[in-house]
Amino acid sequence: MSRTGITKQPNGKYRAFVDCGYDYDGKRIRKTKTFATKKEAAAWQAETRLNSERLDISNSDITFECLSAKWLQSKKNRKITVGTLCKYENAIRIAREYPRPFYNQKARDIKKTDVESLLNYLAFDKGLSLNYIAKDIKQIISAIFTFGIDNDMLFKNPCKKADLPNIAPTKSTKDSFTPAEIRAIEKHYKNIPFGDIVYILINTGLRSQEICAIDDKSIIIDKKGQHYIRVDKAMKRTRGGGWTIGSTKTENSIRDIPISNGIYTLIMQRVIANKSHVLLPGRKAGTNISYDNFTKHYYRFFDALNLIARCGLCRRIVVAIHLIQDWYGKMYRRLSFNP
Repeated sequence: MSRTGITKQPNGKYRAFVDCGYDYDGKRIRKTKTFATKKEAAAWQAETRLNSERLDISNSDITFECLSAKWLQSKKNRKITVGTLCKYENAIRIAREYPRPFYNQKARDIKKTDVESLLNYLAFDKGLSLNYIAKDIKQIISAIFTFGIDNDMLFKNPCKKADLPNIAPTKSTKDSFTPAEIRAIEKHYKNIPFGDIVYILINTGLRSQEICAIDDKSIIIDKKGQHYIRVDKAMKRTRGGGWTIGSTKTENSIRDIPISNGIYTLIMQRVIANKSHVLLPGRKAGTNISYDNFTKHYYRFFDALNLIARCGLCRRIVVAIHLIQDWYGKMYRRLSFNP
């Protein structure tokens, strides 16, 4: 039988508790919750007590493999973005490829030291940065164990007190395409769907959220006949989980990017072929493509080339362009001047 109780707090609320047995280390497991009325506390207490007697979670034999699969499926049901899904799958893949027992081990048998061994392996043997290990590995694995606790499959999360590797934090950098990869893109972009958009990104330094918002009004021409892309808007996530056109990432991101005749031709060919005023139309007439759909096409292009889709695009072009963009963006507003 589970031990239960309800106590009245100084603020007038009621706190109910239910003892649900003991964890793997012999420590008592107690669930507590506070309610405004004693009736609500008693109802929660009865339900929690019944569930704890129905299921003996101390005998759970679920492996980390099965637990991570259930967690990942719960995330997919919430319609996460392709980029977020890839990050989750990558963390699980790293756990699967870890040479020591972890992925196929019973989740309840994984200790704090097992998690620390995995993190140390990634830092010292694989050379991953401390920032990446903390945010993209430990955080995701911890979320998987928390999912197990919330669904009464586990008692504790071994990641919570696990220490990170004792290495100096390194500055975060984004991977960039190699010259060979750039040549492959330039050679095959005409023959693969969405290749022209990737080619435009590489040659202009546009952010992916910015190119999603480009329309025919974004293309301007000066007195000398030079074409520019005016960047003054970008795709933004709404509170409801959708996408809309909003402001750029920063104030300094507002800029005019000079483009060659070849890039101008690619853009206009797209606009004319779409029979729309936008570069990348959405499913509904007159709307822009959502960032989720853009990402799907983006990754498919690189899958067709057997290349890894990198967020940094071409480092030699994009970094230089964005440095110039930020400097010129400040000067334009200071002088009220545009080329």
